[in-house]
Amino acid sequence: MCKKLKQENDPLKRNLEEVLQNKVSEPPRPGKVHPLNDRRFQMVDLIPGSRVFVYANTIEQASKRASGTGCAACLLNAFYTNEELKGKNLEKTGANGKSAFDPDILNSII
Repeated sequence: MCKKLKQENDPLKRNLEEVLQNKVSEPPRPGKVHPLNDRRFQMVDLIPGSRVFVYANTIEQASKRASGTGCAACLLNAFYTNEELKGKNLEKTGANGKSAFDPDILNSII
């Protein structure tokens, strides 16, 4: 039964990948990106294996900051707009009516 489902699933998965690859025409924002798009738009893992992607120039800009705080701020600005940042806090569960940052993104920055 499992083997039969896998055989049925594999062609569907390939078709979906082709559709997704052809559908996305503009570069995605940094963050959690579909594996097809990270390669297509030449994005890199912020931390190898994290599946949190940025563009190489973002890493270059962040590394030029004078302090770790400046580097982290640069990366946060890559992942979130100013409006999104206003509604976030560093608590993992969210507090004061604000939502928490995505833990995968935050852990990749830290």
